[in-house]
Amino acid sequence: MNGSTRRAAPRTRYDGNRLYVVTFLNTDPLFVVDLSDPAAPSISGALEIPGWSTYIEPLGDRLLTVGVESGRVAVSLFNVADPTAPTLLSRLPLGEEGSWSWSEANYDEKAVGYFPDAGIMLVPFQNYTEDGYVKAIQAIAVGRDKLTADALIVHDFDPRRGAVLGDYFVSISGQELLVLDRTKDTTGVPAVQLTLAWTTDRVIPLGDYLVQIEDGACNSGGLYFRMMWTCDNTQRRRESRSRPIPIN
Repeated sequence: MNGSTRRAAPRTRYDGNRLYVVTFLNTDPLFVVDLSDPAAPSISGALEIPGWSTYIEPLGDRLLTVGVESGRVAVSLFNVADPTAPTLLSRLPLGEEGSWSWSEANYDEKAVGYFPDAGIMLVPFQNYTEDGYVKAIQAIAVGRDKLTADALIVHDFDPRRGAVLGDYFVSISGQELLVLDRTKDTTGVPAVQLTLAWTTDRVIPLGDYLVQIEDGACNSGGLYFRMMWTCDNTQRRRESRSRPIPIN
């Protein structure tokens, strides 16, 4: 490796006799390294494009990545059939144009869900827009030469992971689990929504009720409260699954 490659390389991925290397610069050199001679590795080719990649998934003569471009999370598809001349085939930014977005996938590869049998990648992300704070998982159809946005699975709490189970998208946050029928619905409206947990900062007994107060720090939504019955088990369970109500 010559002096031009002496820079931070936050992501590398081996694929047979190839090594893919991405450096952490505003302009992202993607290097294809030939390892056929382990004693003398050499750079076969390189591609400089805006942004950088933090996740790399080899797909034979294609390369699928997740990274950042111009302040937004970006999913990219590369043609690496000719290792001496890699090319960018398709790029899909997540979040509104002109806004900022970020993803757990940019520092934890386990946040990325790629399901080759379904041709789907699931990427959690957050996005500040003029209309508010979006917390979602973007489903992306991975074609031979093109990436296409599929369902946008919107959560009330920052999403962590997503999966494809047969005909369904399943996604989970620290607060809820959502299930979407991907054969019938691409609008992001869940067929099933199950509350798993919520943050409670203070609990106040009030007669036959129990008031739970949340300061809103974890959901960026201001002060929240929930009321639960304490005298009837059936009612208590029903109320405990109710959605938080913001106090203005």
